[in-house]
Amino acid sequence: MSLTLDQSFTTYSTDKPVYNTQWCGEYFTCGLTGPFTQADVYIYKYAGTSVDLIVCLYTDSSGHPGTLLDSVTISATNIGTSYGWVSAYFAGNVTINSGTKYHLVLHCTASTINTGYEWGHANTYIGASQGDEDSANQGGSWTDRGYNCDFKTYINIANVKSIASSAKIKVTQYKVPEFKTFEYQKPVETMTLTAAPGSPVKGKRYIVKATASGVWTGLENNIVEYDGVDWEVVFKRIGLTTYVKDVNLIYVYNGSAWVQFGLQIPTIVTATAVLDATRYVSITINGVAYKLALIQ
Repeated sequence: MSLTLDQSFTTYSTDKPVYNTQWCGEYFTCGLTGPFTQADVYIYKYAGTSVDLIVCLYTDSSGHPGTLLDSVTISATNIGTSYGWVSAYFAGNVTINSGTKYHLVLHCTASTINTGYEWGHANTYIGASQGDEDSANQGGSWTDRGYNCDFKTYINIANVKSIASSAKIKVTQYKVPEFKTFEYQKPVETMTLTAAPGSPVKGKRYIVKATASGVWTGLENNIVEYDGVDWEVVFKRIGLTTYVKDVNLIYVYNGSAWVQFGLQIPTIVTATAVLDATRYVSITINGVAYKLALIQ
């Protein structure tokens, strides 16, 4: 994705367990404003771990997690048994604001430590802008630990700019009941895939089909484009329009689904015509009479 790194802490010295009775969090203060689209965590699973990891974004409430804003489930099969950076891809439906504190929280349903996860962290405290916390009662109450967990957060600034500058075409020649404006996007290959191709080609675009998995998890109905390294996302919105190559049709997003683009063609009416002795043609259309002169 064309993302901008906002906040991060990448120093590792020790482990922080994540399992059923220990939820772990890292609070941070945003430096940018925009859609929250990705969080990376430095983590590993135990060999006996089979439960998925839940990555959540919360508001701040008196220094601790408040209201849940969004969450992503990462399959245990996508997390290794040795430390590595794992990405949680959010749908971008939540806009976070510069200067505001948020909380990144990890939890799972593992009953014991050695069937859960370890989140890398360090005995380093940056200050009020970042810090770790944990809960022994599944988020009921939280305790600050004065250290930091390893994390990265990203804002899709590029996508915000592209939305602001996108051309919108007013439809003035036809009646289109559903929309007043259209926002055209470059063509996509297909809208039948639920997971990224095994060997993606740079520049290829797709509409993600439900239910998405892998790196596309949570991106249903969004347009994704491979940039050679990662997947850039154009988030769904009413009026978004694109040509789908494999079916040779144009589709538009109506707010809940992609539907085939179609214009409302006026109804064809039946007319009656009578030629009179004065070389006029009398035509009646929908009960209205017209008289046309014939010129030789």
